[in-house]
Amino acid sequence: MKRLGMGTRVRGNPQQGIVLLSALLLLILMSALAVAVLYKVNSEQRLQKTDSGNNMAFYGAEAGMEKMMADLDSLYEAQAAPNWCAIQGVATATPNTSDVNVTYPEYAITIPNPPAGCGNPPSHVQTISSGPNAGLLALIVPLTLQVTAQRPGGEEVRMIRQVEIAEIPVFQFGVYSQTDLDFFPGPAFDFNGRVQTNGNLYLASDNSITFHTMIRAAGDVVRDQLANGASTAAQGRTGTVLIPTAPSGCDGSKPACRNLQLSPNEGSSTNGPTPAYGGTGTANSGWQSISTSTYNSMILSGSTGAKPLNLAFVQTGVSPIEIVRQPAAGESLTSAIGESRLYNQAQIRVLLADDPAQLPGGASDPQNIRLANGHFGSGPDYSTGVPVGGSANHTYFAEGTTASVATETGWILPTPEPTLQPSGAPLISGSTWNLLDGYLRVEIHKSDGSFVPVTREWLELGFARGFTPPTSGAPNAVHPNAILIFQEQSDRNANGVADAAVAAKKGVPAVPAELVTDSGTGSVITGAATRNNWYPINMYDAREGELRENQRTTTSCNVGGVINVVEIDVRNLNRWLSGAIGTTGTQTENVTQNGYVLYFSDRRGMLAGASGSLNGEYGFEDVINPATSAGTPNGTLDTGEDINGNGLLETYGKNDLGLGFGSGKSGNPVVAVDCMGTARKNWVSGARHAVRLVNGSLGNVPMPGFTLATENPAYVLGDYNASTGAGFGDPHASSAVIADTVTLLSNGWSDLESFNSPADVSGRGASTTYFRMAIAMGKNRFFPKPTWAGAPNDFGTDGGVHNFLRYLENWGGSTSNYLGSMVSLYYSAYATGVFKCCGTVYSPPTRAYAFDQDFTDLSKMPPGTPRFRDVVSLGFQQVF
Repeated sequence: MKRLGMGTRVRGNPQQGIVLLSALLLLILMSALAVAVLYKVNSEQRLQKTDSGNNMAFYGAEAGMEKMMADLDSLYEAQAAPNWCAIQGVATATPNTSDVNVTYPEYAITIPNPPAGCGNPPSHVQTISSGPNAGLLALIVPLTLQVTAQRPGGEEVRMIRQVEIAEIPVFQFGVYSQTDLDFFPGPAFDFNGRVQTNGNLYLASDNSITFHTMIRAAGDVVRDQLANGASTAAQGRTGTVLIPTAPSGCDGSKPACRNLQLSPNEGSSTNGPTPAYGGTGTANSGWQSISTSTYNSMILSGSTGAKPLNLAFVQTGVSPIEIVRQPAAGESLTSAIGESRLYNQAQIRVLLADDPAQLPGGASDPQNIRLANGHFGSGPDYSTGVPVGGSANHTYFAEGTTASVATETGWILPTPEPTLQPSGAPLISGSTWNLLDGYLRVEIHKSDGSFVPVTREWLELGFARGFTPPTSGAPNAVHPNAILIFQEQSDRNANGVADAAVAAKKGVPAVPAELVTDSGTGSVITGAATRNNWYPINMYDAREGELRENQRTTTSCNVGGVINVVEIDVRNLNRWLSGAIGTTGTQTENVTQNGYVLYFSDRRGMLAGASGSLNGEYGFEDVINPATSAGTPNGTLDTGEDINGNGLLETYGKNDLGLGFGSGKSGNPVVAVDCMGTARKNWVSGARHAVRLVNGSLGNVPMPGFTLATENPAYVLGDYNASTGAGFGDPHASSAVIADTVTLLSNGWSDLESFNSPADVSGRGASTTYFRMAIAMGKNRFFPKPTWAGAPNDFGTDGGVHNFLRYLENWGGSTSNYLGSMVSLYYSAYATGVFKCCGTVYSPPTRAYAFDQDFTDLSKMPPGTPRFRDVVSLGFQQVF
């Protein structure tokens, strides 16, 4: 065996080491690449997971913000003025976000300078800064909504939204309508107030109509039809409808004023409203550009951004008319409806009912006083009359008799109807009976929050007058301090003047001188015979009594049109509040409403509706009957007759009409009775009662503001808050009338003429009169124009904005000067007669209508002004 010795060298392959090294290097490189790929995958997974978490946090924050906004909307729908605790309560109801698995470390509503405890959040007057209502003044509550959503992995998104809760006074609008609104004036019509309708807007004109500011219709803008479906062009209503294309564009020389064309049609729809807004028309493809570009959004429809404005409590099944209704038994004062009712906001309440149990305090309260001669329950003993102005000066409530005044024809001894009159009205004693009856309660709101009855005080200031209503130039000579007036001296020969023994006239025979109140002897005030020397204050309303225009030539009156009125002497009310008469007036608070709201409700003769309780309605809807030119009730629910929207034709209100006129339970409001001999002086048995403001000329209306609110029809007689001599001067009050309906009666109005000429307006002459007040009331529903020959072109409409203010006279060349705001909040349910003009009901005045610029100052709004609420989002941001 060969051995290797020391120093012997062995040679190998040199490339083997290089290969090994390269393999090692490649292995290291591949390992690094694998690590890089793994790191990249892990990083992408982490980033994707983080991005997904961020997205889910974002959606969670957005969902939380939208839920908070929706809950805030719901809160303001449920409460008229939620306090700070209620608002904070919204922030405790975090959303269920199990689908995105987030929590809310921040879910809050904040406000600058929050109130202590549960006070009301601070607010300020500000111009609405964005949205379709931009430019309107509102009472603003600024809120900040803050939401932070967090994921389990730590991903977090924070959002902030700025919100304005805007309370918009309704009288800031020149014209507002809760439902469809229509303009189609005959003579040129110029109106300078902002216009808003929650429904469709119908625009037409025989001559021209000029708008001066923004127009908003939450439905369609209809140019080619009237509201009754009649063609605008076919009726020749092809005049101009001038709308500004920029602010003040139709003022002065009309620098930016354009006619909204009829042909080609520039409305938002053709052939009436589109299906989205209740019609069958088609959308105008060019409207978007016309509305937003041509008119620069001065006129908007629902499709271009206009949206409804509603009272806080209005929702499905709850009508805006509830604002003038008495509250239901047990209703909460702090509920949305309760806070909005003018009954609850009033400083003075005047309530009349057949049954004292229907009044505050009930039958046992001595201040619920029966308007009849006698002593009833714990009330005052008026068996020998009411001591007006002192114990020696007693005045009886009006009574009719068939015994002592047998020579005066027309007295009707009523047939008792105990099932219809829970209090047994009228009070009948042998051959005499009460001509007023019912129970009266008057109460005032004091600064400590309590309501104190003052019924006896008011009655003993007086409740009667002479032949005509008092005015500043001719005050009440019978009861100079009377605030509420229920009766007038009996003008037996119906000549309207005080004369001694009178000759027969108008079918009324002469009577013994001792029974003639015209004698001027003053015996009307004192003495046993004076109980028969009074008439109730009745008038004839042709719109309510006559079913059609120019259908009757007789002088009889339909019982449904004979209205009994209670007059309010506005001057004496003002004197009482100032302490000039009476003892309690100065205790009436006037801070909460910046003035006085007088709430009036006369439910005498009212019957229960389908609900089984009194609801403020007349209860007779069978008034359209389109198949006949006579309008005879047909017992069928026709389009436009379902006034309260309950799907029923209600006629129960007819059941007690005519009991005081000898027609018994007539079952028909068009049963005719003698106007002068019967309707003028007898007891009105059914729900045909109203309130009338008198003696309210310039300087007589309570300062700083006065609002009459009533669920009955209201009439305003003569110059109001202005005067024919001084016009719209000072001192004037911030004033309003909010009623079922409002009818303006001129300085020349005469109740006698309304009975002498019930179906011919030529016998009811008007004279130029001034009215300064906001008016909110109801109107009738639209219905298709009937097909019977001679149907007026506008029959089926509500008369249009130019006929919104109601009249009953032949104005001829006389002018109705009106300064205010015209608001249609609901359908009238007590005065249900549909629009008719111009030979039977009235002949239009020269219309000098204008929006009262006082109402652009929120501090000058009338007391009790209803407010819309708009929750405006000013935008939101994500905070990084």
